[in-house]
Amino acid sequence: MTYQDDFFTPEEVDRQIERVRQHREGEPADTEALAHLHNYYRQEQEALNRIWGRIAHATPSSHKKEKGKVIPMHDSHTTYNNKALPRKSHTVVQRLSTLAAVIFVVALVGGMAIIFNAARHNNTTTGSGSSGVQSVAATPTAASSYPTGQIGKIVYSTKVSLNDGIDAYGLSWSPASNRIGEATMSARSWDATTGKNVVNYGPQRNGSVFSVVWSPDGKRVAVVAVGQGVQIYNAATGKLLDTYPANGQASLSPKTGAVMLSGGSGAMATAWSPDGTLMATSFFGSYGNSVQVWNPSTNKLVLKYTGNADVVGSLGWSLDGKYIVSASFDGSTQVWNAATGQKKRDYENNQRQLSQAVWSPDGKTIAYIIGDKVKVVNPFSGKVLMTHAGPNDKYGLTDLTWSPDGKSIASAGDHIELWSVATGKTYYTFTKNPFAIRVLSWSPNGNFIVSTDAPETSSSTIQVWIAN
Repeated sequence: MTYQDDFFTPEEVDRQIERVRQHREGEPADTEALAHLHNYYRQEQEALNRIWGRIAHATPSSHKKEKGKVIPMHDSHTTYNNKALPRKSHTVVQRLSTLAAVIFVVALVGGMAIIFNAARHNNTTTGSGSSGVQSVAATPTAASSYPTGQIGKIVYSTKVSLNDGIDAYGLSWSPASNRIGEATMSARSWDATTGKNVVNYGPQRNGSVFSVVWSPDGKRVAVVAVGQGVQIYNAATGKLLDTYPANGQASLSPKTGAVMLSGGSGAMATAWSPDGTLMATSFFGSYGNSVQVWNPSTNKLVLKYTGNADVVGSLGWSLDGKYIVSASFDGSTQVWNAATGQKKRDYENNQRQLSQAVWSPDGKTIAYIIGDKVKVVNPFSGKVLMTHAGPNDKYGLTDLTWSPDGKSIASAGDHIELWSVATGKTYYTFTKNPFAIRVLSWSPNGNFIVSTDAPETSSSTIQVWIAN
């Protein structure tokens, strides 16, 4: 018997049904389809039995089967005793046999079509089963192609090369969550889950690059580093578009076009306003420990803020663009008016600890690090809403990032904890980093976290992993 014959035997059909049931067990659409298939199969089997009965009655009575020999169904052509079957009767039998076979095959094929259609329908229909409303799914981005439920799974990992100085100082996500900006001794961006399609910004020849920050529209990146001010590049091509500042206190490098600052000067941190029309940049060295708010389109200074006593290592804008939070190496976290420079809050003044501060996605609260703790505060009322004690890491906490929905915070030290802002309870701990964490960032779509460690004497390991 051929494979096709085997496939359409009743026994094989039953096995096919059982395989489908095991593969899709528990799904209503397939259960209903299987019931329909059983019903179709039973009805057509009954019809087939009736047809075979008619065939038997159409056979002349003088034609007797051989006794003592069991003839399989697929080989059951009636045997006659030395008498030829009349031509007319033979034709009738052939036609009826062909008709029976056709009906049987159509029934089986139709039943299997029901199965496959039900499986496809179950994958493309949303809402209740009675609605029957079909939803066309959007084409997924590279970032969203990974399923939830695999929190902590590393999807891409790389080490900083010796040519790039072995250390990573800054990591940031593009607004589309598909690329990562990397700051080492160089500045570049690459595809988040593959490391491919590298775009270099520079070259940077003056010292450590602290950050590569995407504009809100994803079309530009701002680069800050030791020995220079701010460089703005086309994010897609790497073309240098502008530099800041361009005044008598600095000069342009003939090789890179970078703004060269005297001595150990430079820009430490920078942040775009939510609408991309302004930028806040912290300077140190010959510029003093100040934050300058300036217009990237005109290169004009809008405001200079000097409220922090030490170098500002962290900057962020509120969602409405009205306030800026600046966290200084003296441990203070200050909130001030972006238009006037008026200070609204000053937390943990003169604690002499490295501090990081980040606005919540809705712009209503701020989370900041102080030692081995994260505090969540309302900057408008001054109320402390939550204090999350760290895991007593050896050197305290180093960085933190909000989830895009504002429900969780990831705080880093020797390892990374993901915890609920509502309860303060840790629900996942990431320990796959080889050394203590220096930087981490949550992707805008919520799917991933990128983090890097700080081994000091060997290359930093950058890891992209599933966060939901």
